Amino acid sequence: MLDPAAAYTQITYGKDGAVARVALDRPAKRNALSDTLLTELQDALDRADDDRDIRVVVLSGNGPAFCGGFDLTGGTGYSDTEQDLEDYHRMIRSMRAIYSDIWNARKPIIAKVHGYCVSGGCYLQMLCDITICADDAILGHPAVVTGGVSAMPMWNWLLGLRKAKELLMTGKLIDGTEAMRIGLVNTAVPADQLDAEVETMVAQIISVPAGSVTLTKEGLNTAADVMGLAATFRTQGHMNAFARFGPDINLDFADLQKRNHTKKPG
Repeated sequence: MLDPAAAYTQITYGKDGAVARVALDRPAKRNALSDTLLTELQDALDRADDDRDIRVVVLSGNGPAFCGGFDLTGGTGYSDTEQDLEDYHRMIRSMRAIYSDIWNARKPIIAKVHGYCVSGGCYLQMLCDITICADDAILGHPAVVTGGVSAMPMWNWLLGLRKAKELLMTGKLIDGTEAMRIGLVNTAVPADQLDAEVETMVAQIISVPAGSVTLTKEGLNTAADVMGLAATFRTQGHMNAFARFGPDINLDFADLQKRNHTKKPG
């Protein structure tokens, strides 16, 4: 864990009775994921796991968006296009460890999504146990339009093969209502009802005995691993790394930034 005396710089963490409230805190960058942010997020989830008073974690984003994906202006090796294959594999292995930590956190995590929730941001909400989003939230993986390959296998697990292919072969964005319809999120509600809907879910989880919730999550995640989820995390990571060396790949991050700010669902 990070030094308890050190304040987080890119997330916020608060304890509200039995609830740990964690928020991505780079609002000027739509909470773009940096190495620092991900390290702090891991640490915060470890704190919640180790705190016997905490029953559930709510993960949200400060400012106008939940998360606009990985930081394309630096701050993470994910957007560095000048690495060799060994470096990419090392980076992907490190990223996979972070994904695994979030997915396997002992305490249930509710993602509270509003605004943009794309690419790496959409990865985050998929790794949570339950996602409640505003019906006008924007979700998807626009990075594929520049040749990127998703390092996240959860698309197929949550959506089924056909819808996963549709989103990942087109880069199309969808709103929260459509995301709920196809299973990318659990519930979509009008933005002004988002807080209340999340708090209702929090109360419902807390009403179930803690040991039951923990063992249920462990059992369901283990079943997913038995069916091959753990292996597909490794495979998708390899595809992401290999894709960066394809002859027709154009990882134009400047263009992708522009698309992220202008592209609408549909």
